[in-house]
Amino acid sequence: MATNDAGRGLFGFRAATGSLAVCACLLAVQFFGIPAVHADAVPSSDALKLQLEVDALSTMEDLHLTPAQLSALQDLSSDTAAALPTSGPNLDGVHYAALQALRAALISGNEDQISQAQDKVSDLEEQQEGDDDTDVEPTDAAKGKVTAAVKLLTARQLAGYISENTDDIPDPGEILVGAVKQCQGLSDDDYQSLRDDTTDQLGELAGGLSPSKAPSIIARAGRFLDHAHHLSADDFKTQLPTLEDEARKLGNSVDPMACLRHWFEGEMADLLSNPQLGQALTDRGVPASQPAGQ
Repeated sequence: MATNDAGRGLFGFRAATGSLAVCACLLAVQFFGIPAVHADAVPSSDALKLQLEVDALSTMEDLHLTPAQLSALQDLSSDTAAALPTSGPNLDGVHYAALQALRAALISGNEDQISQAQDKVSDLEEQQEGDDDTDVEPTDAAKGKVTAAVKLLTARQLAGYISENTDDIPDPGEILVGAVKQCQGLSDDDYQSLRDDTTDQLGELAGGLSPSKAPSIIARAGRFLDHAHHLSADDFKTQLPTLEDEARKLGNSVDPMACLRHWFEGEMADLLSNPQLGQALTDRGVPASQPAGQ
């Protein structure tokens, strides 16, 4: 767990020694219902599986799926999972225990417990150094079943999910503004990576996961970033306000309804591709799918 300059941990006292770290875990058990876990780093594979299951359970919770929908999702996801990534997040025992508590709360469906557990995990993530997010690339099978997954939902469930995750919905204009601010002073390789990541994001928002034709925003955004990248440092500084306005205008040319739809389809593709979705459904009490003919 990352600490501040005073070396203080989650419970407000110095956690530099092993004995105090154990005390922190015991307090977690007594007062917060978090399982006792040593403060040393947790094996990466264990942390990865737990994080992915929590991700799947969180998505299902935000969708407020009915038992019938959960069962249909189990059937739909029988062949959509991605391979488990080879590396996972670096978590200490306290962070791992907080994720375990969040997993248990999500399985129970108790909203108060879920909210409290989410707050604890969020606090720990804010203290954590670096980016330990684990990306799972959507599988082709998952992409092919996104439409069927969306059709499982009601309009109210979709609206509720969007409301729950408003802060995570990407805005094309802001994506491009962020890229413009970063594009100066980068090496050729770093700039190319930034350019590719940015145009890929914009392309998915404009055209979806598998567009039949590359959206025009990809080429237009690429040319725009190339222009900004090749400006001299002085010209870039002078023109930055204008460049930001142009970036927003270009990003806002993406149809906002299409952007919202494609973002949500990406969320469903991520859920179907999650290697721990099956475990999450089992923990929610959904029987495993039976092979055809049984």
